[in-house]
Amino acid sequence: ITRTSINEEVYNVVNYDPRFEVSDSNIRVDQDSHSVTVNVKLTYLPTTTATELQIKFDREFTENAEF
Repeated sequence: ITRTSINEEVYNVVNYDPRFEVSDSNIRVDQDSHSVTVNVKLTYLPTTTATELQIKFDREFTENAEF
């Protein structure tokens, strides 16, 4: 259920910006380390440039984390 909810939210956020399209997404939940890693492959539509976004949420995640 958690993976499905995260995946739906990823698509909702990306679809909000018409310049991007989700090519693929992978959500990994690691219960031992209490973390969720979101990998999203995006296509920048004006140029069809592919890019990848990875975000890890864990106990140490803060709003001031550097990416």
